[in-house]
Amino acid sequence: MKDSRQTPVMFESDLVYILIMSVIGVSGGILSGKAMAHASIISPPHLQDDTGKLSNAYPKFNLYLGNLMGTCLVAGLLCGAASSFLVLALI
Repeated sequence: MKDSRQTPVMFESDLVYILIMSVIGVSGGILSGKAMAHASIISPPHLQDDTGKLSNAYPKFNLYLGNLMGTCLVAGLLCGAASSFLVLALI
């Protein structure tokens, strides 16, 4: 059976797609990192809970929370990527 579909080629080189995805990945990482780092700083005082008070009392606590949030983010992305292989295997 002959496939009559033709997809237009936007770029001849795969390097262009690699560069585009790299720029998107790096910029998304920078933005999400800055958002997580500044979330506790910009929240109004009446919305801060005990964690906010603790981070003001112990400045290093923000570093530990930032590391934990980053680790959870990476673990979530890893689980999502791994589950895609599982879904493909089941199809």
